[in-house]
Amino acid sequence: MNSPYQLVATNVPFTMPVMPLYQSPSSRVIAELERYFQLEAGAIVGPKRYREIARARQIGYWILYRLKHQSSMQIGRAFKRDHSSVLQGMRLIDYLKDREPWIADAIEEIPENIGW
Repeated sequence: MNSPYQLVATNVPFTMPVMPLYQSPSSRVIAELERYFQLEAGAIVGPKRYREIARARQIGYWILYRLKHQSSMQIGRAFKRDHSSVLQGMRLIDYLKDREPWIADAIEEIPENIGW
């Protein structure tokens, strides 16, 4: 059998290229929120309602809704919250971002840290 291809043996070991696993936008935001606000792992999607955790969570809602155009249902599923909680949190961040400079800073810096 004549083939235009020729196999050549080499001493170089074959390695599979390492591909990064796909991360959804919501999982990237949740991880960055926990890093940015120095929260323990799982705090953002957990049941605690402390103000610091709730504000971080609400900023995440706002980022995903405004920048990634995810629905409140999708965001709620990712954060283990009801869609009405997501809508209320986004309304609150819309109100507070003009009054609290640290919220406006977080809204700018978190997407930059993710690379968006």
